[in-house]
Amino acid sequence: LKESGGAISALKATTEAPRTGPGYMYDPWAPRSARSGVMLTVDENGLSDPLISSLLSDPETWSLPDLALPTVPELAAGRPMYLTASVLARSPGRTDGYRERLIRLRPETLADIARRDPASRREWTERPPPKPDLCLSALREAVSVYLAGGMRRNSGRAKTLAAELAPKTYRAMRGRSLGPAEAARAGLEKIAEEHSPQALDQTRALVQARALLLSRIRK
Repeated sequence: LKESGGAISALKATTEAPRTGPGYMYDPWAPRSARSGVMLTVDENGLSDPLISSLLSDPETWSLPDLALPTVPELAAGRPMYLTASVLARSPGRTDGYRERLIRLRPETLADIARRDPASRREWTERPPPKPDLCLSALREAVSVYLAGGMRRNSGRAKTLAAELAPKTYRAMRGRSLGPAEAARAGLEKIAEEHSPQALDQTRALVQARALLLSRIRK
């Protein structure tokens, strides 16, 4: 571009030298080689299982893009998420078509991915884990809200049942080698699978219970 006489004009010329190195254009969605910094290109095999496994589990080979890293609230939610991968596959001299894949990521996998970028995830990775007594208390309160049918309902029966179910379920989850927070979250989901709330809107009651549990654990 050239400015002349208050106007901007574009000049065109040919060159034998590349203006940028191949694969070095920054793209916040694209994985890059951890060794060379070159962006991933996908061949005719597409988004194969070996490639996806390497991208997610091999930080020595691949650096994940910024927008693929889970956020602190997503990590704290402790729930599975789905990663959408899409790409135009190519091989020398031709394009092999559009490929797309939906990958379900477990909370443990999300945490492993987040640890690749500890500086920007320090709020999560350096926060001391919540104490077991706090997590059990939070679970008991969340279960009571769920069984009562929501935050605005007050049920003595729900509180009594929550006081019985929460400790037993929490101990069972801890027996599976889950941490205090993970055991509380898993306990709520387990109780929700086996018991219905007093209100008809089970989904809303469970959403409110999850939100309450998360807020108590993250204090």
